Amino acid sequence: MSTFAGDIVKILAGLVAGVTTLVLCVPAFGQSVSVGTLTCGDAAQQVRMDVSYYNFGSQEMLSLGSQSSGAGAGKVTFEPLEIHTSLSVFPVLLQLTQMGEHFSTCTLVTNGGKHERAAFEFTLLAIKSLSAVGEAPARDDATPSQYTDVLFEYGAMKPLY
Repeated sequence: MSTFAGDIVKILAGLVAGVTTLVLCVPAFGQSVSVGTLTCGDAAQQVRMDVSYYNFGSQEMLSLGSQSSGAGAGKVTFEPLEIHTSLSVFPVLLQLTQMGEHFSTCTLVTNGGKHERAAFEFTLLAIKSLSAVGEAPARDDATPSQYTDVLFEYGAMKPLY
C-alpha cells in the first residue's frame, strides 16, 4: 500500500463512526442539486464527492501589438478548480490538507442532459483552500445552506468527452 493510501486509511479510521470506507459518496446537500461528481485517487483508493457547483478554466497571456510574434505563444495559466460539496467531506479533506497530501488525478463528470454531459481529468492536484460554509436562507421558508468550498490547484487538465 502506498504512503498516500496508508495515510488515507489512517485518517478515515479516526473519523466519526459511520465513515468506515475509503470511498466517500456524499449526496447533494440542502436544496442544492448535484451538477456532477468529482472522484479523486486511483481505482483502489478514492474520494468521491457529489458537486453542487464547479468552476475552472484557463487564461492565455496575450501580447498583441506590432512587436508581438503571436497571440500568446501557448503560455496558458490554469485557473483553480473550485467545487462546492457536502459539509460531511470537510474532515477528510482537512486531514489531507494538514498532511500536505495531493491527488495524482481527479475526474469531474457533469450531470448534464444527453448532449450536455462532459468529463474532465485533472492531474497533480493540491488543495489550495478549504472552507466550511453556512449561509442563512434568503427567504423564511427556505432551508439554510451548508457546504464545503474547495479550491484545487492543478498541473494539467484535459476533456475526456
